[in-house]
Amino acid sequence: MRAKVDKLVEQEMRKRPSQSKRDYASHFPSNFELFKESPILGTEYQRVQQGKPITEMDTSRYKLIEPDDKEDEESWKKAVDNSNAQLYHQNHRFFNLELLQKFGANAWKLHNYQLEHELQQLQRTLEDYPGSQIEALENKWTELIGQTLQLEQNFSTVKEKITQIMTCRAIIVESFKNEEELEEAMTIKFLNKNEKELEEAVTIKSLKKYECKPEEAEKFLNIIGSNFKWSVSMPDHYRHHVFWALTDDVGRFENDDKVAYNYLVFFNCLDKDKFEMHMNKWVLVYWQKVIEYGQEFTEEQWSKLDEEKPGAIYLPADLSKHPNAKPAR
Repeated sequence: MRAKVDKLVEQEMRKRPSQSKRDYASHFPSNFELFKESPILGTEYQRVQQGKPITEMDTSRYKLIEPDDKEDEESWKKAVDNSNAQLYHQNHRFFNLELLQKFGANAWKLHNYQLEHELQQLQRTLEDYPGSQIEALENKWTELIGQTLQLEQNFSTVKEKITQIMTCRAIIVESFKNEEELEEAMTIKFLNKNEKELEEAVTIKSLKKYECKPEEAEKFLNIIGSNFKWSVSMPDHYRHHVFWALTDDVGRFENDDKVAYNYLVFFNCLDKDKFEMHMNKWVLVYWQKVIEYGQEFTEEQWSKLDEEKPGAIYLPADLSKHPNAKPAR
């Protein structure tokens, strides 16, 4: 049997590229935690690693010890109770031994008979297949398993490369259909960059146009910070919505403030060209983080989004291609 195992291992090793032992070790995790799902085994493994001696079993309960204080009636009662418990335990042991002596032999005979029957069936099965045929089938199975694994690995590699190529091709085709559009896009990007550099922090005076009540501009800056700057790409009606959601404690809905902060994150990412590779997608922002990219939602999906992720926003990365995108929740 050992020779067969060694032969299978040798065949499998021939199919793999030659690597040093150090290369093989790189494929294994460095911080693998043993016995994660078994606290008892985990504690015992830590004890062995630390070299601590094993905790001895407490056998005091099985001893008949006289009380230290022979004048104490309570101590004598505990000693008598312990003696009765051990007496009952021994009686049960004797009873079990009698049952084993009476019925154990027949039970083992029946078990042995069942094992002999199973062994005879296996022998008849092996007699139908010569040893050389079994070994040939085992070798063929091992070879096919190795080929399957190699094909899966090659398929994954090719699929990843195709995905990368198709993504780049789609971006190039949709974004820059000719050299004129490329030049125009580069010009717009250069102008936007200059605008971002010239953008200054908002002031109370510049916020007055959004006020519905006095002193809301001061309140907005106290909440958002005195050095706050609007994103260049954020349209004015979005700015008005953010201002209203953060300052109107009476008229706004429950999650409007979360929506406002998500708008700020979306347009800040838009200014930094973080959606450049996803301009044909919609962007989901939740808890001030970009969660995923996808296609335009149906009405049912919009309703489901409000229920599952209150305060989330879902906007197209390229707002100019979707003039009907929802500006608010």
